[in-house]
Amino acid sequence: MRFSSPLANFVFFLPAFSFALSRDIPSPRHSPPPSQVNATGLSSLAGYCDGAQFGMGGKLNAGSCSEALDIIDRVGFVYVMYRGRGGPRTIDLPRRYVTADQSCAIDLELNPLYLGDTLDLTYLRIAVNHIIIKCMLQSSVTIPTGGQVTKLGVLGQLSTTVLAPRKFDILCPYLPAYRPPLDQCQAALDLLPWGDEARRFGPATSAGVDVSLPRTYTAPHGRCAIEIDYQATGDVISWNEINNALAAVLVKCLKRGRQTGFVNRLGASQNIFVRVTEPTANLGTA
Repeated sequence: MRFSSPLANFVFFLPAFSFALSRDIPSPRHSPPPSQVNATGLSSLAGYCDGAQFGMGGKLNAGSCSEALDIIDRVGFVYVMYRGRGGPRTIDLPRRYVTADQSCAIDLELNPLYLGDTLDLTYLRIAVNHIIIKCMLQSSVTIPTGGQVTKLGVLGQLSTTVLAPRKFDILCPYLPAYRPPLDQCQAALDLLPWGDEARRFGPATSAGVDVSLPRTYTAPHGRCAIEIDYQATGDVISWNEINNALAAVLVKCLKRGRQTGFVNRLGASQNIFVRVTEPTANLGTA
């Protein structure tokens, strides 16, 4: 997360405080209409460009980031909530929108002090366009860079970042079989934890393992599964790296009509691999 607060580590240990926050999450019907967004003008958005932090040059440009922007829904109010607390008309956060060639990514994140916020997706698209114009297209720009806009949402607790993501070695084998629905695979991905901390993944029998493997996350309707496994004795990796690799798999493989997709050589010693596929129980029945 890019939000910071000295209280961030304590919020979820205070049930009454957390409940009060959840009651304060505004309903989508209270969001300002898109006309008010346009009336404020791009200059009123709280944003900045930073090539050192978000990447610069190469394939990070207005064209590639506009392709990432096209992945975001164009219209409609959404009730945006923190990851793991979703439901109808929600987007579990954080969320990454990434191009198939992994040249540009758009992250949508929530202040960890809050359980949720409400955002019209028109706001998000305007904010991303603002970054593209300010950091890549203005005449004063010599090298395109990534950037961030903060204080989005009715409560002002959302941020969006345009960046050059890490590229993963993704394989999309073509199998003439049942293809998991993309929305179901996103639902499976939403089940995974997030976090920047490096943790040891490996067999439960090994000393010092934080996350035991193998493990499978299956979408609520049972039509897509995410598998995380290891070789040797496991490895050290963050949940964020795993989530970002899987987000790229969904776009490069599943969105292009392949039956499965996977990434090998994740982790400090390249001993972790992940796969998006049909749940094991359904294999051979399509």
